[in-house]
Amino acid sequence: MPTPLQLICTDFDGTLHSDFTEPPVPQSLQAKLAQLQAEGATWVINTGRTLDDLRLGIDHAELTVHPDYVVVVEREIFRCIEHGYEPLTDWNDRCTRTQSALFASIAGRLPELFDWVNLHFSANVFEDEWSPFCLIARNNSDADAIQEYVNDFFADDQQLTFVR
Repeated sequence: MPTPLQLICTDFDGTLHSDFTEPPVPQSLQAKLAQLQAEGATWVINTGRTLDDLRLGIDHAELTVHPDYVVVVEREIFRCIEHGYEPLTDWNDRCTRTQSALFASIAGRLPELFDWVNLHFSANVFEDEWSPFCLIARNNSDADAIQEYVNDFFADDQQLTFVR
């Protein structure tokens, strides 16, 4: 009988996978995911990791079940096929263009934000190809305070979201 459940969307680190357990993904969970997929559910892993990093994590976990799709760096979608990953090129390209334009529109404001973080916290702030503002805070309370400031700083731009 088909499952009424149509979509299973999981994070990877700390939700599906744990570096502190053996196996990293419980066999009972893998069996349940396989059962639900066999009954018609689609399983998606949504992670901040890059595709290469997620592949390493999946390989290390020695999963007996594989997702139907992965969403990496919080936006790029890949369909899992045989032993590889097929990009949803139209979506990925459109998303890259849209985010590039958005990030370019705020680029002039970022030095002030980086300076504020560096002045008030011992944190690592940088940009990478997926985000103009990446943060490694020393602890959760610092991250909370920085997030509150960033949210206030960009309150006039409803297109931006702080992702942790």
